[in-house]
Amino acid sequence: MNATDDITTEESSAVTLDHVTRTYKRDEFEVRALDDVTLDIPRKSFVAIMGPSGSGKTTLLNLVTGIDHATSGRVAVGGEEISTMNEREIAAWRARHIGLVFQFYNLIPVLTVAIARAIVTDPTILVADEPTGDLDAKSAEEILILLTQLKTQFDKTIVMVTHDPRSERFVDAVYRLDKGVFTGAEKGGVSAKATAALQISA
Repeated sequence: MNATDDITTEESSAVTLDHVTRTYKRDEFEVRALDDVTLDIPRKSFVAIMGPSGSGKTTLLNLVTGIDHATSGRVAVGGEEISTMNEREIAAWRARHIGLVFQFYNLIPVLTVAIARAIVTDPTILVADEPTGDLDAKSAEEILILLTQLKTQFDKTIVMVTHDPRSERFVDAVYRLDKGVFTGAEKGGVSAKATAALQISA
């Protein structure tokens, strides 16, 4: 993979993963949930992490939020390296910097309450885990529009893990994982700005 012409500096990055690997022991086997992943997500962008089941999307999300720790490599969020923090430091950091939005299914009336709760502490990054779930097209679009508005009106960085191909036209960029490997990034339907700032390293 080739780096783009405009390289994202860490100061302009919301999330930086530098040669990150996460392995788990399963019986006598070692499972590589993420394998030497290097990527940057620019500040004030709305990006989708996509890939088939078992591709490492949830593991990546857990590393970004400090719920899990990398086996090797470096994870920085908002310019702070979180891969070296202890549990107490991580908990305090997460409370200040991370807003979480989970699946809503058919509970659309509570959506604005859930999003308000996620941003009330003015987090550095908003993490959305399959926010459209099994929603119909109209409801899914309403959620994606609301998330887009959070980015544009509140200058939020939003990282969304999703299987939903409908989301691609709402985001700035799509990052793809397959079997724990970062396979590349491409522009979403919103604009090419995020793509110009992506750093993709082999």
